[in-house]
Amino acid sequence: MILSHDFTTLPGHITASVAAIMYHGSNIKNKDIILSQGLIPNPKKRAWSEDKDVSFYQPSRESLGGIYLTNNVIKATSSGTVSGGGGQCILVVVSIQTGNLLADEDDFKFRLNQISIPGLVANEWMMQRLYAASIALKENRIPQDSYSQGIREELESTKQAFITDFIGGVSRKLKDGLTPQETLAAEDILDQGFLTVLKRLASHVKSWGSRSWGSEELWGVEKPDPGEAEAEFKRLEDRLTRVFKRVGRSEHRESDFNNSARIETPIGYSGKNRIVAVIEVLPYQREIGTQVKILYPPSGEVPEKLIRDWEKAQGPWRPVTN
Repeated sequence: MILSHDFTTLPGHITASVAAIMYHGSNIKNKDIILSQGLIPNPKKRAWSEDKDVSFYQPSRESLGGIYLTNNVIKATSSGTVSGGGGQCILVVVSIQTGNLLADEDDFKFRLNQISIPGLVANEWMMQRLYAASIALKENRIPQDSYSQGIREELESTKQAFITDFIGGVSRKLKDGLTPQETLAAEDILDQGFLTVLKRLASHVKSWGSRSWGSEELWGVEKPDPGEAEAEFKRLEDRLTRVFKRVGRSEHRESDFNNSARIETPIGYSGKNRIVAVIEVLPYQREIGTQVKILYPPSGEVPEKLIRDWEKAQGPWRPVTN
């Protein structure tokens, strides 16, 4: 099966688009550049090992390239708020054609990081062993006998359970489930991506006595580099955001609560994807609560949806007049 780069030209793939209001939160220091240039995608080249909290249980939280949007006002303002800023941030309101959206990798990250082993406990040692076995089998370090056949069968059953669980979890996010084309594309990617997930997990496993990296217990396989493993895992996340792009579109989701997505192209003040309002959220004051200053448009007219969403999540809409 030949797949397009972004997997959106699969036969039967749903590409119909609707206009939607979504939000982007940004630091107050970005106010001038947003007002003059709009929203610019974050750079794509990153060091995926920079997240200091990366671990066996926590994949890198560094974002992929693009502009992240959400239908949740609180989520947007929280992402733009800095510690000690009293809630001050920039809230950008955009009108977006949903067909241009990719899913947010956070919809897949933690499910992707979970591998269940039928009948066994999926602990760190088991992930280390499964990764080492995968490499050892590829490099013919294990004799071709009943023992190696048993390892192959264990790897295959674990991989199939991983693929089934992952696809089932994503399908439940969508009103109508996955299309056959999406399922086939996902199965193809996850079949290859299974080793990527094992590698990320194994890269954060330390030595276990006789089971140390490079030992006979692990067929001489050495510990993978964590930075390299995280980078491969990120590329896998990126591919899945393209196959499952409908997860980023509220009209397809079973529940659009806290929905988020990303877009890789700039968003300016004209065109089908455009900024319709820029709001400065002022620091919270106990006496009057949270006020806002409308920076754009000059008329001060903002979408009614913004006001409804704000009042539902934050309380009264209080724009300052000066």
